[in-house]
This record gives sequence, C-alpha cells and structure tokens, in this order.
Amino acid sequence: MKDELVSLWDQLPKEHQATMTLVLIDRVMQGEMGTWLKEAISIKWSGERESILTAWRRLPREEQAAMMVEQLGDVLGSEEGKTLRRELGLDDEPAPPG
Repeated sequence: MKDELVSLWDQLPKEHQATMTLVLIDRVMQGEMGTWLKEAISIKWSGERESILTAWRRLPREEQAAMMVEQLGDVLGSEEGKTLRRELGLDDEPAPPG
C-alpha cells in the first residue's frame, strides 16, 4: 500500500504535493503522534542534531511510559515474546517439547 501511495504521490503536481503535505501534517498533529511528528520535524530540519535519546528525555514521563507499554505489548505479542514469557514462567501455555 505504501508503494502505491508513493507512486500516486509522484504523479501529483508539485504544488498539490505541497498542499497535501500540509493537510497530512495537520491530521497527524491532531492525533496521538502529533508530539512525535513535531519533534521529528524539529530534529530533521531545524539544523539541530539532537540525539534520539535527548529527544526521548524531553518527552513527558507519561508519554514515555505509554510508548514503552505499546512497544512492550508488541514485543510480548511476538513469537519471541511468547517464548520469553514461557521461559520466565509468566505464561499458562506449556513449553513445546524439545
């Protein structure tokens, strides 16, 4: 889907690409990724070369925690996460014979 979007994007006149960029940025800024996008734009184009770690440290603690919980959920839902949960005794599912 991303490749198709990029292909269609490339077919738009440059002035339409510019105005659509503003529309898309506005939508993202209104959502849960708004803070992240603002920081990313600042880091990428402001001339600052702030490290990701420095940007992370400037995020409110609640936002850091929410991002960590989301990422941890992704990890624990993966096959590696299932194996880790089993090995730590945190899963009701028995370990496969082996």
